[in-house]
Order: sequence, then structure tokens, then C-alpha cells
Amino acid sequence: MLVGLFERNTTRRPSARSREIAAPGGEFGPPPTSFVLSPCSSHSTMPGLAACKTRNRYLFVIGTSQATPHVSGLAALLDSQAGGAMNPAHGGTAALRQHEKRAVSAVDVEPHVFLLGEPRKRIEVLPGPLGAPRVKLLGADARGAHVEVSITHHSGLAVATSHLEMPEETMADLLPAPDAVVLPARPKDAHKGTFGTVVVIAGSLGLTGAAYLASTAAARTGAGLVRLLIAESIYPILATKVTEVMATPVPEVAPGVIGHAAHDSVMRNIVGAETLVIGPGLGRDRSTGRLVVDLAMHAECAMVIDADGLNALADSPRSKRKLGPRRILTPHPGEMARLTGKTIEQIAADRQGAARKGAKEWGAVIVLKGAKTVVAHPDGRWSEDPHEVPALATGGTGDVLAGVIGALVAQGLDAFTAAVTGVYIHAAAGRRLAQKLGDSGLLAGDLLAEIPLVMNALRQGGL
Repeated sequence: MLVGLFERNTTRRPSARSREIAAPGGEFGPPPTSFVLSPCSSHSTMPGLAACKTRNRYLFVIGTSQATPHVSGLAALLDSQAGGAMNPAHGGTAALRQHEKRAVSAVDVEPHVFLLGEPRKRIEVLPGPLGAPRVKLLGADARGAHVEVSITHHSGLAVATSHLEMPEETMADLLPAPDAVVLPARPKDAHKGTFGTVVVIAGSLGLTGAAYLASTAAARTGAGLVRLLIAESIYPILATKVTEVMATPVPEVAPGVIGHAAHDSVMRNIVGAETLVIGPGLGRDRSTGRLVVDLAMHAECAMVIDADGLNALADSPRSKRKLGPRRILTPHPGEMARLTGKTIEQIAADRQGAARKGAKEWGAVIVLKGAKTVVAHPDGRWSEDPHEVPALATGGTGDVLAGVIGALVAQGLDAFTAAVTGVYIHAAAGRRLAQKLGDSGLLAGDLLAEIPLVMNALRQGGL
């Protein structure tokens, strides 16, 4: 906790390290008057408080939700010494807005006076309507927290304790979004049909996790319905794994392999769907490739083609020229190299150029994944995401991205907007998790619960 020392400004001028402010008044303090806040060392034990018991000096203690046990203990001890004056009924409250999940410290004092590593220099303490102290952050510090304040007197000492709660999800956690980032509307009278249906064709023996990740990501991003089409022999695995997603078995050409024999079943299942996501963990059987190419060229709904779906297109060069702007391809540099016949080094040397050229030649939206993912449209539009998140360099995160983009299309966004928005949401979720976990150890499944939190933060911020 932070301990600051209020000295009555009656006999001397403020020092260079002090700042004049107004102090609490009414029954909770002396009449409103001018005070000076001088820096005081941080204390977490009562001996530190004893050192500050000086005539006409006022101790101000501010704690965060993380420090609640210390603040509560201090309040209880002071309450026992002050005859119950610390009762919450005697306190005041103030609602603040604080975007950053950080703490409050002192009033325009030296930067070394801070709490939890973050200086907060501009604080105003004023008497409230009933005399209870009212805390106000000034300028850029005045964003997004709820503060409860209580003050008491004992032995010539006025002690104010403050409980500070910071919102978990704030725009301050997020990097500036590209102009094309747009969230789908969520009308109050909506039903599940409002937010569209996503069909996912994914998974094979040994790669069932990809099917789970892509389909669950679509559900977490807000799609009204998600149907997962999987080979018959792996159906029991996915039927157990997914709950909110409708797992549906289709004919297989080998154990765990969806091939062209499933074409008719797939066509029946995508009737009425807004988006088809195909490729994650699907495998590279030749019959699987035929199915992917056939659907890419003829399916009426929008498509997100990822992973082994991209490998199928790479093996069928002529099919790429007939894709159209409702097809979204999501290659990493290795897959982009296979699609273009270039080396990974050549792709990395001009990522923007590679994405824009591919979009123009194939007539599809290209999402070239990696640090600062590039999204390109056939008409020349392009966008670069601001994120560089090494924690996302782990298996399965691309499957999650495919599901996110598919769900955004199902909710009404056009292919380019959905791709730019999906990339941003996905990377922002990874960045926020990396702030807790570090640059290694993030699992693709960790993103699933973080996605709606990022979307909520964006909506709270006005998107």
C-alpha cells in the first residue's frame, strides 16, 4: 500500500516535492482547507504508521483490489483504536473511469512515489456532499475504476483508506485497431438465426484437436450455430469433446479420412449456412483434396480455407484462379510458399507484396499470417495488423483463427472486414494471455475463453 503524508499548510510554503490540494471536511475531517502532500515511504506494517503520527499531519492510504487484505487489516485495526469510526456507513464513494488496470499513488509528486509499479501523479481529494472524502483522478489518469473511501480520526491523525477496483477488460489493454476492424451488431431482439451458421469440415486421425479448436472458436466468436462435419470413425471422439457445437459424422474413404465420397452429405449440411470453414487437421489424402477443390469452386456460401485445404489448392494450381472474393485463404509463410511456388525466404522478404499479388491473381482475400499479419483483397485494399505475439507460434492457433473469421462472416461481415477483424481479435487475445504467461507456454485452447473478452472490450470502447 502507499502511505502519503498530508501536512497542514498553515505555517510554511510547500516544498518543491509537495503539492497543494484540498482536504476532506465536515464530520469526517477538519474544515475544508489547503493541505500539502509530501512523499512518504511505503509501509505495510503498523510500525510504519506509528512513525507518521505527528500533529496536524494526515495519513492517506490507497490500496488496490490486490492489496485488499492489507487495507482491510489496517482498517480493522484502526477501527478498534478509533471506537468504530471506520464503519463503512461512515465512508463515501466515488465512481471514476480508469482504462488502465493499474493503481493510484500520489498528487503530482516525485515519480518514485507509486503503487504496484505505476506512478499516478494527479489525484484530487475534496470534501463530498456529506463531508466524506471524494477522490478524483485528473487528466489522462481519470479512466475506469471504482473507489470506496473511508476516513477516521485518532490521536490527532486522520486516516483515509481507499479500496480501488479496476475493470478487467479495457481498451487500454489493446493496441490501436486497423481502420477495417468492425464488430458485428448484436441487436437486443436477436435469436441464434440472427448470427448465422458456420459449418466446419476438419479433423482426421491424430488431428482431432484441430476440429475442436476451429469449431469452438467459431462458437466463441458469436456464431449462432456451429456444425462440425467429421469422419465417421472419429465422431465418438469429437462428440464427447464438443458440447455447444453440433458434431455430425459424414462418410469416410479411410479410417478418419473425409474424401470426395462425402460430397453429397457435405452439400446437404451446408444448405442455409453462411460460412464453410475447411482444412484444419483434414489430412492430405488425394480424395480429400478433390473434395476441397470441388467445394472451393462450387459452394455458394463463403469459405475460409486453411491448413490442408490450402495444400489441396497448392496441388491444383488452376483452381486458384477461380476462387472469387468470398473465399478467404489463411496461409502461414510455408503454405504461401507452396501456393506461389516461391521459397519461404522470398515470401518473408516482401510479405505485403506476396499477399497483395496472391489476392489479385486468385481473386480471393489472403490472410498471410505471422508477426504483423497482412490481409489483402483482390481490389487492392490491404491491411497490416499491429501485433507481434511470439506466444502464438504454437500448434492450433491457426485453427482458432479460421474459426474466428468464419464466425464473423456468418454474422454479416464481408470477407475482407471479417479477415482484418478476426486477425486483430485473435492476436489481441494472444497478446493479453502473453502478458500473463510470457512468450512461451500459451496453448491454442487458451485463446477460446479470451476471444469474447477481447470482443467485449472492443465493444465497451465503442466499436
